[in-house]
Amino acid sequence: MRVAEVRIDLSKIMNEYVKEIDDKVDHAADQVGKETVTMLKQTSPKKTGRYAKGWRVKKEDRQRYVYNAVKPQLTHLLEHGHVKRGGGRVRAYVHIKPAEEAATKRFIELTSEAIKGVE
Repeated sequence: MRVAEVRIDLSKIMNEYVKEIDDKVDHAADQVGKETVTMLKQTSPKKTGRYAKGWRVKKEDRQRYVYNAVKPQLTHLLEHGHVKRGGGRVRAYVHIKPAEEAATKRFIELTSEAIKGVE
């Protein structure tokens, strides 16, 4: 009977370990989402300021989405530029890609720390 008791305890320890890492990764995702929204609000083009103020983070199941709630149709046009109605092009205001790259790097940092910090 001792073998069965050890297996149960080991299983319980592993479940606690996985839950702790899971919680820390979830917290890291929340933190990175908030940081990304802050960065986008600062780096977005500001003609009237409405577009820049529209950035939000949405939690759906276990995923986080950063999106513009006020002017979602402008994100692609501003990020990549577009053709004008009368000819010519509007220049691109690259602001999403740097925020995405910074968020990816920061998330990897935080999750690595979370995994290393769990004992």
